[in-house]
Amino acid sequence: MEADKGVIVLLYADRGCASFGISRQGLDQLLQGIEDGPFVRIKETGLPFVVNRESTVGERGFHPARSRTYELYLPVLDSHREVVACIISRPHRPQVLRARAAHLDRHGQASLARPGQARHV
Repeated sequence: MEADKGVIVLLYADRGCASFGISRQGLDQLLQGIEDGPFVRIKETGLPFVVNRESTVGERGFHPARSRTYELYLPVLDSHREVVACIISRPHRPQVLRARAAHLDRHGQASLARPGQARHV
């Protein structure tokens, strides 16, 4: 999946993480909200979901018109189906995100492979 920002956060006590396209301030803000907000939903349901929100001024760049930003929240499950981490991504093409979210709703699992590249084991 092509994205301009992304992060993976371990939901253990140490809260290890890796990110791209996110400032240190943004990452700190995300980690401060780990006990509430979207992370609660991820921990409780173990299901992926999409947040559709108005873009910030910084996200719009030089475009003066209001726009929408989509963020995909994907739980990472261990072999016991416990949520151990969360991947958050802001894809370039929302239509691809909507199609993948619909697939997740139907099948309950995520594939990060590009269409046509998925392998079944």
